[in-house]
Amino acid sequence: MTKFEAAYNKVMIDEGGYVFDKDDPGGETYKGISRVFNPNWDGWKIIDGYKSRYDFPNCLEADQDLQYLVKFYFKKKYFDPYLGDQLDDAIAEEMFDQAVNLGVQKAIEHLQRSLNILNRNQRDYEDIKVDGIFGQNTLKAYLKCVSVRGAKLLFNVLNIYQGKRYIELMEASQVKEKFIGWFNRIEIKK
Repeated sequence: MTKFEAAYNKVMIDEGGYVFDKDDPGGETYKGISRVFNPNWDGWKIIDGYKSRYDFPNCLEADQDLQYLVKFYFKKKYFDPYLGDQLDDAIAEEMFDQAVNLGVQKAIEHLQRSLNILNRNQRDYEDIKVDGIFGQNTLKAYLKCVSVRGAKLLFNVLNIYQGKRYIELMEASQVKEKFIGWFNRIEIKK
């Protein structure tokens, strides 16, 4: 199993299937793909074609073309932008989870901020710009951090940032408090 497939299978447990929640700013979603934010995704044509069926949305899982589009979309949009194949397995999975749930830019910002606070005031490596773009400087800092500290500490700090972001979202909008299941996505390794 590739790093992407492992990350994808894990995230799909939380993302589920077809949902149309009036309180979700993404509106209609399929496996975490929001129609509001991704109106041109080819999968919506397939989904719309099934809506008149008596077994909708259960019938969507059996459509292999739709499942391929979902998986391809997730790899290109949420795994490749931070070079997931070059990261430690646990970090690649964590970055993927955050990218899907919070956005790629926010996930990379969390990584960059984590790297900057784990460098012991730049004694281990230089600070990097926190810009939400995964470039060579971020990769270099990541590799140095993992070689000096190991992946476990970085993994834990990433999860702390993830939890902090959920709290900020819920404090800014009481409607989002109904999404307390987000906290189930946070893991700390001992």
